[in-house]
Amino acid sequence: MPKTKNQFELLRQRSIATIKRTALELFAQRGYHHTSVSDIAQEADISKGLLYNYFENKEALLKEIILDAFEVSKQLFVEALAHDEDPCEQLRYLTERSIGWIKSNMQYWRLLISLSFQAETIKPLLPTLHELEMEMMVKSADIFRRIGVTNPEDEAMFYGAIMDGIAIQYTQVGEQYPIDKMVEMVLARYKT
Repeated sequence: MPKTKNQFELLRQRSIATIKRTALELFAQRGYHHTSVSDIAQEADISKGLLYNYFENKEALLKEIILDAFEVSKQLFVEALAHDEDPCEQLRYLTERSIGWIKSNMQYWRLLISLSFQAETIKPLLPTLHELEMEMMVKSADIFRRIGVTNPEDEAMFYGAIMDGIAIQYTQVGEQYPIDKMVEMVLARYKT
């Protein structure tokens, strides 16, 4: 029986999600340079041709995976800002939700951490990543400005570094890392 346009689109979205999920797992486990398009297609149980139908090459696939992670971060900011008008509550929500996302998506964080030490691999993405980071930094600085921090831009950078450090430690140490205590310490700094 012929498929409808909606059924084709659903299959397309499922295939793209499967490819991204498989690539993410393989990139995080084996490393980006040690994972081929053939590896991804085989593990996803699809043909290379289908993979190339959705992604021009491995670099385009990596870009989509990284941009997905930034989209989640942007969405967390949107939710935090909509959650409450109190900037302390917004920061609490953002921090707790961000840590929850880190806990449930360790593959993303392992990949992002490993890529941060591979400048040549992410070089084509740097302008886009920088733009996205600056957008989030402005939103963070605004929260700190409304909290009453003296240097909100510096505080936003410090907060980002703390959150990145927590993510790195958690992905390295795993469940033994006292991530919940670290969240409490971050929030205590701002009395949220």
